[in-house]
Amino acid sequence: MSKYSRSNLILLIVLVIVAIVSLLIGRTNIAIIDIVKALFGSAEDPVSIIVRELRLPRVLLGIVIGAALGVSGGA
Repeated sequence: MSKYSRSNLILLIVLVIVAIVSLLIGRTNIAIIDIVKALFGSAEDPVSIIVRELRLPRVLLGIVIGAALGVSGGA
């Protein structure tokens, strides 16, 4: 495994961890098991709405915008 592959793998793992943490943090405290249930469709309705319609789009949009800025050289 080359040096660049290893650093890319570490950065990908950090990105996933930060994305999960950002799904957990908010005005309403939601347990990680409830986040997993909401992502796979078996959570209670308010938790599912908070995760699917508020937190998840913000996290994904942040990742996409950050990647776009990185590719364009804007960051």
